[in-house]
Amino acid sequence: MAAFIAKQDFFGLADGTTLVCVSSDDGKSAEVAEAVGQDGSIVENNVYGEKISPSNDYLQKTDWEIGAGDLNLGDINALDSTTSVCLNNISIGTSAGSAPTISVSGE
Repeated sequence: MAAFIAKQDFFGLADGTTLVCVSSDDGKSAEVAEAVGQDGSIVENNVYGEKISPSNDYLQKTDWEIGAGDLNLGDINALDSTTSVCLNNISIGTSAGSAPTISVSGE
């Protein structure tokens, strides 16, 4: 039986009834500095500048009402005591015969 990887709701929008998180990507990136020896081999490397640029896709299951000030670009969601994400983009997709989809990204 296949194991399913749990989706992480980086922006805290999924509540299980109105919006369901259907995909997530942490968008991790980092810079790497390498020191090369005289023979061309890597003698040291340093990883720095690690950051995430997460994105989530949500499926709308029931009516989703957003009041003024409830959801704004620039909103910050704390993932833990050391990591927070800033909401940069919200896209809502609609098509005939299917539920609306919401795509959210940030950094």
